[in-house]
Amino acid sequence: MFQSGKSELRAEARRKREVTLDALGRSYTVGRRKTSSARVWMIPTAPPVTTSTILVNNLPLSEFFPLPVDRERITRPLKVAGVLGAYNIFTLVRGGGTTGQSDAIAHGIAKGLVVHEPQLDQILRKAQLLRRDPRMVERKKPGRAKARKGYTWVKR
Repeated sequence: MFQSGKSELRAEARRKREVTLDALGRSYTVGRRKTSSARVWMIPTAPPVTTSTILVNNLPLSEFFPLPVDRERITRPLKVAGVLGAYNIFTLVRGGGTTGQSDAIAHGIAKGLVVHEPQLDQILRKAQLLRRDPRMVERKKPGRAKARKGYTWVKR
């Protein structure tokens, strides 16, 4: 019958954008967690170099994330893949708190690793690093103090 092109446009919008390397060998990915969004650029280091730089909003990792838990969370995809020190990573992160931001960066790094080394896909999937965590804050409902908490009930 009569079909508008809207359904085709929606299907195209839902399709994941193919992430590729640019002419300089850099990858650009986006990681998300809760309300945080991290844009991640990964650049492979030259083979003799065994150290890498991780910058978050133009600050070193240890300066932006003072807690070791957050730093561990960010470097976990690199450790699981066994490529710690093989990439220079630059991220811009917005929204949320430190936990959400560090998880968003880790998600973006894991996606970038798969672009650079496709054989790491199964390893990172098994470690659940490529999965976007769907948990979000539940909205407040009308007639309630918070999402589920009710107001104190008083008999008289």
